[in-house]
Amino acid sequence: MLTGLIGNGLAVLVAGVAILLSRFRHHVPGGGMAGEALLTMAVLGMLFAGELARSTGLGAGIVSAIAAAEGWLGPGAKTILALATFAMVLVVGVAVFRTATERAMTLAFLLPFALALFSSGFFHSLDAGLQAPAQAVAAKIAAGLGV
Repeated sequence: MLTGLIGNGLAVLVAGVAILLSRFRHHVPGGGMAGEALLTMAVLGMLFAGELARSTGLGAGIVSAIAAAEGWLGPGAKTILALATFAMVLVVGVAVFRTATERAMTLAFLLPFALALFSSGFFHSLDAGLQAPAQAVAAKIAAGLGV
C-alpha cells in the first residue's frame, strides 16, 4: 500500500516538474536550443511519470479498465489499439529525437498504459525496456524509506 502511494506521489511530482519545465522554457537563457532541450527533457519526464503511475496498483486498475473496454469494441479493437499505440510511439520518438511538442508530453504520459495492454511482440518488449528504470527508482525510494 505504501509503495503504491510512493509511486503515485513520485509520478505526480515528476509530471509536475515536467509541466513546469515546458511552461517556463522560454525564460531560460540560451535561446531556442535551450528551450528545445528543456521540452525534450519534459517529454522524457512525462514518459517516466507515466511509467511510474502505471507500475502501481492504480495504474494496474486503469489498464484493466482499458482492457475491459477493449472487449466491448469487438474484434477490430486490438488492431485499432495497436495502430493508436504505434502512432503514440512515433510521436514520442520524434519528440525525443527530433522536435518536441507539448502534445507529445501528454502522449508520453499515456504511452505506458497503452503498451501494457500487449502481452507479446514489439510493444511488450518496448514496455519491458521502459518499465525497468521506473521500477528500479521506485524500489530505491522504498528501500530508503524502509518499506
